[in-house]
Amino acid sequence: MAPLPSPPPPPPPPPTSDPAHAAAAAAAPERRPARKRRRLVVSCTECHRRKQKCDRNQPCANCTSRNKASGCLYDAPAKSLPSLGTKESTSSQSMSSPPALPVYHDGGGGGATLSSVAAQLGYSHAGSSTMGFLRHIETQDPASSSTAGRFQVARRPGGRDTEALTSEKFKGLIRQLPAKRYLDRLVTIFLSTFNYQYYAVDPDVFHAQLQEWQSLPFKLLSTSGPHGLTPDLRVFPAVLFQMVATALLVVPEGDEEMEGLKYAAGMTFEDLAMDYSENGMAIVSLFGKTELALTTVLAEFLRAGFLKYTANVTESWHLISVAIKDAQELGMHRDSLDPKPTDGSAEAALENAWLIERRRKIYLILINWDIAMSMFLGRPGTINRAHGLPTPPVDTKAPVHRSRQSVVPRDEWNDPPTAIISVLWLRELQHHLFDVADLEQDGPRPKDYSKVDAIHERMVATEERKPAILRVVNPDTRWDHEPETAWVQHLRYHFAGLHAFNLMVLHRPYIFHRKKSRHEALKASLQILEMGRCMFHGLPPAHWRNYHLFFGSFDAIVLLSTIFMVFPQEHEALRQNALQQFQWTLERFSAMQERNPLARSAQGVLKAILAKLTKALNMPLPSTQQQADALPSATPASVLESTPFHPKSVNEQTPLAFAPGAPSTEGADDVAPVECAAHWTTPDNLAAMAPMYPTYDLLFNDLSVTTGPFDSMTIMDNPHPHPWHFGGGFGEDTVWTLLNQYPYGQQQAECG
Repeated sequence: MAPLPSPPPPPPPPPTSDPAHAAAAAAAPERRPARKRRRLVVSCTECHRRKQKCDRNQPCANCTSRNKASGCLYDAPAKSLPSLGTKESTSSQSMSSPPALPVYHDGGGGGATLSSVAAQLGYSHAGSSTMGFLRHIETQDPASSSTAGRFQVARRPGGRDTEALTSEKFKGLIRQLPAKRYLDRLVTIFLSTFNYQYYAVDPDVFHAQLQEWQSLPFKLLSTSGPHGLTPDLRVFPAVLFQMVATALLVVPEGDEEMEGLKYAAGMTFEDLAMDYSENGMAIVSLFGKTELALTTVLAEFLRAGFLKYTANVTESWHLISVAIKDAQELGMHRDSLDPKPTDGSAEAALENAWLIERRRKIYLILINWDIAMSMFLGRPGTINRAHGLPTPPVDTKAPVHRSRQSVVPRDEWNDPPTAIISVLWLRELQHHLFDVADLEQDGPRPKDYSKVDAIHERMVATEERKPAILRVVNPDTRWDHEPETAWVQHLRYHFAGLHAFNLMVLHRPYIFHRKKSRHEALKASLQILEMGRCMFHGLPPAHWRNYHLFFGSFDAIVLLSTIFMVFPQEHEALRQNALQQFQWTLERFSAMQERNPLARSAQGVLKAILAKLTKALNMPLPSTQQQADALPSATPASVLESTPFHPKSVNEQTPLAFAPGAPSTEGADDVAPVECAAHWTTPDNLAAMAPMYPTYDLLFNDLSVTTGPFDSMTIMDNPHPHPWHFGGGFGEDTVWTLLNQYPYGQQQAECG
């Protein structure tokens, strides 16, 4: 093949017409493009983009004010400027590079696991997610615990400054903890007065953490700060703050030993308790969600309990949801996410078994609170039972050495009761409320009431298998007078009231449409009020802040009053008993109003309801002597000493006619509302009535009354009282609008 011809040479440049210009062009050096300036970037990426001055904090003030704290990032440290001979491509590539993200590199012998790295990136703990796959890889691959399977997060610029700022805030908060002599007494008050109700704090674990905390060297806190502590220990002061704050609520004013804690004139122990509780939450908020620990969830629950004791029910309800989410981040909601022993020794296996029990117990407490408050307030809960619930904890004796004792169930006939029995029995009672919540989709007029009756029977069956030590009728009182188990006496009436509350909540939506539901709801309401009276007599005035004394009573009063006013021909045998219980409840709330804000806020509403109820029933109020017998002495001596508590049978205090679960003597057919003489006709649109949640209206809808010119409780003695009307942010289809239509000031004709 012949070779291809070579291409022709390029044509010569055209001759210039200006010899001087051509000579100057030949002598000039080759010009380079202008080099861009490379200033050292010290601002965060957001401030640099917006050309704003940055204070170099993490997050900076500008990002905080714009609610962009999560996007406040800093570039990698700028290197020295390149020499003039650096290629342009290097300069342009450096200037156009995106902001540096946290870099994960092989850390040798330490650092975070793959799953913890994924958690920091926001992946879920669910078993079918990326996080679950990483956990599976770590578990199956033996090399995951070696250097090949561990990664470490490189500290990004500004992280050291952030840690220093967090350390200073942390030290400033823990300096406000009470001195040891105050702390020891307040911790003792909390463990003996409050902890038995839910047993969220394990005394042996708490005292071990307290000893470890008090033995920390000052140098460690000064140099390493909270980041040099374990995740549980760094949040432990938050638990201390919440326990101290709750205990201060029952310390009587004028206690000379505790007066030294106050730092301002006119300060009360409740004011001081608020400060301590806020400090505890400030410690929790110092650490992000990637540094959660079991102690974090415990501190949040104790804070929710404190808020409930101080009548901040809304804030308590929201914080319980936060605690549940944090617990789920720790995998407390599934048995498959339980922690594994740190090594293969028997001691590690035993300690891990007790840790699993603690996790399950705390999560069960959160479940009980979530469903109970959702029914109490009429709002959806955070926990969905359809997603599955973890195994409940074991009723076992508290261990002396967790690394030497195994988890063995308690012998209920020979061993003294443990406080965890309250958590377990609450679970037996409250799991029925999930079934009640499922009924809401059928509305107040379901196709049939078989589901309602089935749930009712299950509730009654649960009450019948209650442990003997928790029964009100013929209880097992062997441990009542032991100092470690005296709390059993109070729990008996509390659990009996909860059972009645569940029955009331079950039948409450159907009272306008079903006679049997009215009867069962009325019996349950009377039982709630009676159990509240028994609990009231068993607590000294210093403990009247306990929200159990208010829980359910207000709802029961509104429900039974509505039934008697809308259906006055029914339940004639229970009228006198209802008025007596109403009067006792009103007297209790009046006595508690200085210590219980919820009882104080309900005073006016209860007086207005009583004014309408007495006219509806056309019956006088109980005598003054009966009212006086219902209240314990409130002398200074009674404040310091607890009232003797002697459990009695319900048969001795209340008629069996309204004992919850007793066979109904009335039919289950729908009964039309009754027209009472010519004074008032019950509205015919009862089917459109909204669900009844009186406590929610009191807390959220500013429920109030237009009161008359008198505060006397003897309403029947006033011949021309001013009408009482309910006001607030409720709708036209609520029970309050219905009660406002009921005439007051006219003598009601006796119906039936």
